[in-house]
Amino acid sequence: MVGGESLFRVFFTNLSGTRADVALTPTFPSKIIPFDLSRSGPINLNPGMYMANIGDVKVTFKAVRNVGAACFGGNGLFLTHVTGTGTVFVNGGGTVMEKILAPGEPLVVDRKSLVGFADTCKYEVRFNPGCLNCCCSGAGMFFILITGPGLVITQSMSLPRLQTAIISKGGGSHSHSQQGGSSSG
Repeated sequence: MVGGESLFRVFFTNLSGTRADVALTPTFPSKIIPFDLSRSGPINLNPGMYMANIGDVKVTFKAVRNVGAACFGGNGLFLTHVTGTGTVFVNGGGTVMEKILAPGEPLVVDRKSLVGFADTCKYEVRFNPGCLNCCCSGAGMFFILITGPGLVITQSMSLPRLQTAIISKGGGSHSHSQQGGSSSG
């Protein structure tokens, strides 16, 4: 796996001449969002966000700009780089938002909330100053700063956040050895 994506792809081609459908499902409860690359231009996606594409789309991998971003950005060394004029389908959990940043406009994003951003945006990993911010707010030691111009896509419920929410509510373990009622005798 490079950039969080499989090294293998499945290609479907309809040779029948009549309409045929292909169904997609994300790997966790999330939304499927189509992006017309002819409108947005090339985009960089966090690992695991790419699902499928239609039309002229090239999926490659792009190394992040520096070691700090690779180690502390939460995305690893590679991002999924998507170019072309077709439509790409990505997944995002919770509320998914798109924002077009003006030139020089900054957007601070939690590391787990970033889905992707346009090639025209600048991507930086920054230290979250202050002990209380890092340790008590749940924000962590680092955040991502995206500077425009271009499209930024964010999500409110990433897979790691969903897993943490389920486990914290007791959904990840069973504390009872017996299910059901009791017997008397």
